[in-house]
Parts: sequence; structure tokens; C-alpha cells
Amino acid sequence: MFTCSIIDDSISITTLKGYIELVDHITLVGTYNSPQNLIDIFILTRPDIIFIDFDLAKKYLTETFQLSNISTLIITGHSTDNAFEALEMNAIDYLIKPIEYSSFLRTVIKSKKIRFRELEKSLKNLTEINDHFFIKKDSSGKKIVKVKYDDIVYIEGSQNYISLIMENCNHLTYLTMKEIEESLPADKFIRVHKSYIVNINKITSVDGNQILLNDHDKIIVGSSYKTNFNQKLNERLLKTKRNITKYNSD
Repeated sequence: MFTCSIIDDSISITTLKGYIELVDHITLVGTYNSPQNLIDIFILTRPDIIFIDFDLAKKYLTETFQLSNISTLIITGHSTDNAFEALEMNAIDYLIKPIEYSSFLRTVIKSKKIRFRELEKSLKNLTEINDHFFIKKDSSGKKIVKVKYDDIVYIEGSQNYISLIMENCNHLTYLTMKEIEESLPADKFIRVHKSYIVNINKITSVDGNQILLNDHDKIIVGSSYKTNFNQKLNERLLKTKRNITKYNSD
């Protein structure tokens, strides 16, 4: 459902309200005579379209720009001379009063296309897989290497450098453990020692304080990291939901 609000005089509100009732999938969620003190309301309601009178938009210029960041803005006015200025106020269209239904319908269709493109872009950004990062391979910074999270077995820190121990190779780069830890996804990596960060998916077994990675790399869990590590491990530990009762045999 597409929603819209109107900020205008009573005559224009009546006209636009009548047009909105003729169009399927569009709902009027509010009418106002001034944009003053409306920002908080629109942040909550977020109408897809806001129709606003040119004189009001110009009088409350700051609010108008804020509204354009919340919704698609359409400015209405009596003079064609104001069209360019309306577009400079971030409006996507300028409608001449008295507003004709054909003009109203055209700008609504235009608004829908813009809003749908914005939605598609947002969904694309959400679904894009962020599975890697880049590091400078040497001190000169001339060589940059792509590193995939899933290829990292563990990370070892040594003073101002870290070693990325990979599936098939190793990388040394000028970073601290704190810097690399803050950039790693928390659902994939956990710090288990002041000098070690491990890829949780590479853990093949845990025996006391010893972690086995990929069946051959052994890392010791530091005492100050043990509680956090055990908590993370328990989140993935498969447990029975049955009540186990011990019976003493006679």
C-alpha cells in the first residue's frame, strides 16, 4: 500500500483527497496546513509521498529539506515560474494549481517508480554477501591482497603485526589484534587468547583448554578468554531435552 500526506490549503487538500480516493493502493494518512512541527510525526509515519504547497515549502525551507529526506516530495503552486525553484528544494515534481487529475496521476506513477527503485536498492544492499576484506601485504602498501573470511583458519598476533593462517597460504600484515578483531564478523570468529583469534567453523574438537583446528592446528584457550569461548561454544552445542534420572541398583 502506497501512503501519502498533504500540506496545503483546504481547497487543494479537498482536490487531492478526491484524486487519491480514485486511485487503488494509495491511502491518505494525514492532511496539514503547515509543515511546522511535523518532522517527528513523519519520521514515524514515513508516508511515501508528501504533497506540499510552494509558498509553505519556501517559508519553511529547513523543514522542507528534512521532509525530502524522509519521503518523496511533490510541490504544488500557482505559477510555472516556480517550477525550477521547487526542484531545487528536492521535489521530484511540480504541479500547477488547480491540479488536474492527469497531472496528479502522472506524478504518482513517477513517485511509485522512484520509491520502488529505492526499495530494490535497499534490498540489494541487504542481500549482498560481504565475505571478504583486503589487506596490505607489505610495509610499502603497494601490494593489496583479498582475504575471504571462510579461508582463514586462525589469526596470530605478534607485536604490531598479525599473521593470517589460511587454508592454503599465510599472510603477514601491519595490523594489531584489536584492529583485526573489530573488523571480523562476531558469528564467525572469536578471540581465545591475547595472541589468537580462531575461525569457529574451523574448530574440529575441543579438549579442555585445547582447540583443534582443521584436525592439525592446536591453539590453547587463555584463562581470561575461557568463559566467553565456552559461552559461544555452548550456543552451538547440541543438547538433549530429555530428563535424565539416575537409578541406584540394589
